[in-house]
Amino acid sequence: MDKAGSLKNKIGEAIRKFRIMRHMSVKELADKTGIAASNLSAIENGNRSPKLDMCERISEVLKCDPVEVCGIQLSDIDEKRLLIKLLSKYAQSVTAVKTSDDQEGIDVRLPVDFLDFENRYNENKANLEAALNGLSEADPHYELDKATASDWFNYWIESYPTFDAYTRLKSVARDINFDSINITSDIISEEMKSGFWTYQNEYVLPSRKEALKAKLLDSKPFK
Repeated sequence: MDKAGSLKNKIGEAIRKFRIMRHMSVKELADKTGIAASNLSAIENGNRSPKLDMCERISEVLKCDPVEVCGIQLSDIDEKRLLIKLLSKYAQSVTAVKTSDDQEGIDVRLPVDFLDFENRYNENKANLEAALNGLSEADPHYELDKATASDWFNYWIESYPTFDAYTRLKSVARDINFDSINITSDIISEEMKSGFWTYQNEYVLPSRKEALKAKLLDSKPFK
């Protein structure tokens, strides 16, 4: 496959991934972007390259990074450059520190806007660790359950704050109807669960099977 064909496949795969993560059908994405469903299907299947303005509309609707939608894989150096730009924009201070085990690192002070993510991240990270610690290696479903727990955490990060808006609202609201917020929070929670299972069944598991198949083929001895 030539580079152009490979890039088209990467773009299509990225768009399909984020569309599934947002629990959105091709038709829904077409309606919201104004791009014909047939064109979106062709793009997802790697049969067509989207124009730049299409990528912008798609990334805006799917609430994801336009770079990822364009199928561009950043190198380690590119990621470091991007991190430096983000720190330059958002960090209020960057200080060299040493950890308790005498490892060197940096301490970054960010605006209060990031507190909500930090709280939710630590909460979900703790839930992930508790879930992993509760698994038994003797269980025949151990590897699958371990992968599912990690997939859930990664899904939360990729979809944040889509499914956390009303949870946040519930924690700070004072003069509004709590019953309606509880109901809405439950709906958001169910949407996240439904979105996750769709994402895992339609994207993660097939991708994992393909990777495993490729690995087995690569390791198969020649006769």
